Amino acid sequence: MDCNLKIMFWNVRGLNSDAKRSAVRSVISTASPSIVCLQETKLAHISDPLVLDTLGPQFEDFYFLPATGTRGVILLAWRRSEASISNPLIGENHITALVTPPNSMNHWWLTGVYGPQDDNAKLDLLADLQDVRASRIGPWLLGGDFNMITSTEDKNNSNLNHRVMSRFRRFIADEELRDMYLHGRRYTWSSERDSPTLVRNDRVLCTSGFQDAVHEGWNALPPDPDPFRRLVSRLKNTGRHLQRWSARTIGNVSLQLMVAREIIPRLDAAQDLRPLSSGEAWLRRRLKASYLGLASLERTIARQRVRLAWLRSDDASVPALKVHASHRKQRTYMASVQVGDRVISDHEGMAKAAYDHFTTILGTDTRREFTLDLTSFHVNSFDLLDLEAPFSEDEIW
Repeated sequence: MDCNLKIMFWNVRGLNSDAKRSAVRSVISTASPSIVCLQETKLAHISDPLVLDTLGPQFEDFYFLPATGTRGVILLAWRRSEASISNPLIGENHITALVTPPNSMNHWWLTGVYGPQDDNAKLDLLADLQDVRASRIGPWLLGGDFNMITSTEDKNNSNLNHRVMSRFRRFIADEELRDMYLHGRRYTWSSERDSPTLVRNDRVLCTSGFQDAVHEGWNALPPDPDPFRRLVSRLKNTGRHLQRWSARTIGNVSLQLMVAREIIPRLDAAQDLRPLSSGEAWLRRRLKASYLGLASLERTIARQRVRLAWLRSDDASVPALKVHASHRKQRTYMASVQVGDRVISDHEGMAKAAYDHFTTILGTDTRREFTLDLTSFHVNSFDLLDLEAPFSEDEIW
């Protein structure tokens, strides 16, 4: 996915007035995005002059989902010089299209969403998005106004639909999506009353990149004629790509645990003396929840490094697992090999010596003076093609 493209998702709450379109154009001109996805334009039809008046002359191409009455509609527009968007799929509550940056063979899928109000329709939207993902391979970015939340922290009151909230979380987990962090704000929608209802309806989700990292690492190396070397090099390169992916998405688990252990006691001590602010209480809850997940992840990583099948989960602590892993790593380390009277200690030399040794054991294809004519043994041949045929009803019964 091209990280140089700037993408804007915005619920504009209608584009029916000239003043509103002028305000939207002013913001877009300042932000200068490459791709714009507007939700809730409340327009049954969008024309070229309207897009020109709202977005500016740079946005020449666009797709749109018509409104139903005064609700809905999505407008997806882009700068032709910075991206190419094709293969649109216009659903009932979303637009999905293929994005290809200029002078690049890499492409990814973009989905703009405007979620319905009805709870059953929200579940239908999630099922529709799952079908979209099942038929499209590659990186996926979807954003917009989902009209759904993932946790109680996304709303400032207790009027919640836990069934829809749980299904939305399950959808994000099943599709292995990452919820992009919202900088500087907690909510994205307000009822605009004296005591407003505040909700985070808008969000941006994207694929985590695990499959992309595996694909890139496996196919990054040039082909090797030797199948054994090819398999080993591909596995090593894929492992390195996954380590870099893990560092970007998860980070240093031990360091994050140390930070949480430092901040949580300070917040607990402050709570003994005064009530915590809403931001401090939110941070304390998030740190405690993250600490449990990170501690479980750290233990899982340590157990995988040890590879002691006989060791049960409650038989050792994380430090003990790390000691076993360190001992195992030292035991499997090969400092040098001896070939005849010569001792080889450099990595490339040892790899070549091992390759030559096992090549000699496996043998090589050499020209033979005599061969056997197997047809002269008059061995009866059998037609086994019938074995691949499906069982008949008589054979089953």
